[in-house]
Amino acid sequence: MAAHVGRRVERLKALASLDDLAALPLFARVPRPVVLPATVFEVRFADAERGFLVPKEKAVAAEAARLALESGASVVAVWVERNFHAGDWDHLETVRAVLPDTPLIARDVVVDPWQLARARAAGADGIELLPELLGPLLPAFTASARGLGLTPVVWTDGVPVPLPGA
Repeated sequence: MAAHVGRRVERLKALASLDDLAALPLFARVPRPVVLPATVFEVRFADAERGFLVPKEKAVAAEAARLALESGASVVAVWVERNFHAGDWDHLETVRAVLPDTPLIARDVVVDPWQLARARAAGADGIELLPELLGPLLPAFTASARGLGLTPVVWTDGVPVPLPGA
């Protein structure tokens, strides 16, 4: 999965540089702190093992926004990873538009620091990092996320937990 995500990120980086991301309107927005524990609603349309959890035509930004808005949760986690979870950056951007004051966590398989800037540019307040994937790079990715104003989190037993010092 990480190799596939890495190839996708390289394609996306060719379309939008870090300077391009920094110029997007939501990048200028100051991220809110993600205070956990909290009631967290997850916008997820597919699972790597089970495939689509909804009809494919429902895995769109408008549906992500509708679900998030109706959840009433104090924090919303939005999958942006496309190939294994049917997410997209426009899902996060659309949820941000309907929930301007709710902390949002971008859920992605982060393999490149570019993804941290992309999360900020999409309106995220937090970003999921995978310790088992990043290994010794985890402290550097954690510091980079914090440097962008994002709260780095990990999922433990199905619950987001801020990384130490977050």
